[in-house]
Amino acid sequence: MAKYLVHTLQWVGFQLVKPLMVLGNMNGAFKTGWYLHYPNSNQSGHRVLAKLLMSLQHGAGMPLDDYGDRDLGLSEAIDQRGPLAELMA
Repeated sequence: MAKYLVHTLQWVGFQLVKPLMVLGNMNGAFKTGWYLHYPNSNQSGHRVLAKLLMSLQHGAGMPLDDYGDRDLGLSEAIDQRGPLAELMA
């Protein structure tokens, strides 16, 4: 089963939706068989792409809670640390 993640990028006031697909469950590390759609940039529940990359690292046994620089353009209420809890088994 495949899991789809939708990530929204924002370029100069214009939004482009980029679907992402994760295949497999990384030996049981990921939940499978469902679709996730996250809110647009800077809205409650928005996720950054770095959280997907941290999820992949957690699944591979290399847990990291920070990846790259924080997006300073986002509200402090937007969680930018750790893996996607909705993806992890």
